[in-house]
Amino acid sequence: RRLIPGEGVWFQVHRAMNTLCCLFTIAGFSLAVVAYNGTGISHFSGTHQAVGLSIFVVVIIQVVGGALRPHLPTASSKDL
Repeated sequence: RRLIPGEGVWFQVHRAMNTLCCLFTIAGFSLAVVAYNGTGISHFSGTHQAVGLSIFVVVIIQVVGGALRPHLPTASSKDL
């Protein structure tokens, strides 16, 4: 955090990178599912496919959890 000056800049960078990671994961997962559609092979029959599905689910849970987390208390609420 000391390498990035400014108050709150680190969180903005973190949120942007997390969002990009989620978008790339969704895109990669979608491409894999579309590629398998025409082959007649089961989508999630192998270990590689199961791990990919697991990572996809964890990434989605991570992003939803970050979006729904409680915000930091404001100075006025700390006085209560």
